[in-house]
Amino acid sequence: MRDAEARQMVYQVVDPASGDIVVQLPSVTVLKARAYAEREAAQTARSGTQPAQVDRTA
Repeated sequence: MRDAEARQMVYQVVDPASGDIVVQLPSVTVLKARAYAEREAAQTARSGTQPAQVDRTA
């Protein structure tokens, strides 16, 4: 299956008896996070602003 919003392939194992999805890779959470990140990146690119810098030093 291809996820339209995240624009990537998704692997699903479906229980033939119930039709329920038993396993999905990547997970729904990962697909939503990736789609959100891509939308934010596109919006930042359109607005011409730089993304906020994060200080990762401890």
